[in-house]
Amino acid sequence: MINSTKSTKNTLSSNHFDFNDVPSTWALCFNDKCKCKKDCLRHIAACNVPDDVIFGPAVYPKTNSKNVCQMFVKAEKENAAYGLLDIYKNVKQQHYMEIKDEVMNLLGGKTAYYRYNKGVYLLSPEQQTAIGQIFSKYGYDKNIKFNNYKSAYKFGKHFATHDHD
Repeated sequence: MINSTKSTKNTLSSNHFDFNDVPSTWALCFNDKCKCKKDCLRHIAACNVPDDVIFGPAVYPKTNSKNVCQMFVKAEKENAAYGLLDIYKNVKQQHYMEIKDEVMNLLGGKTAYYRYNKGVYLLSPEQQTAIGQIFSKYGYDKNIKFNNYKSAYKFGKHFATHDHD
């Protein structure tokens, strides 16, 4: 994440946007002539750059040829989850380790698993469904409840996570 010590400008009226959520590798778009700008996460992020951020990756104007931007990313929040302890509350001891191992493998291993549990990483709706399918395979309800949920912008494959509890 790009860390800024100064407050951010907020150009979104209905959805709060915090520039500290923007990954340092996220390309920003400063093309004010683009027809997609009001719905583009790259442009919205660029409009919220704090004064103390003076450089970073950018989208070049030539990506928007023929009114179609190759770098457009729709600015919409998804219901992300974190915290994995509650999902095991109704799991029988005989299934616990097998299910936990499968969930751990799905999430990329032990380190990633614990980062999702602590909220360093957020689970996408697709990951939440995949975890539910693992539980279903063992005879449990696939509509499991995670410890915490938050609405977050998705930057590529990852969610912004700086403001979790």
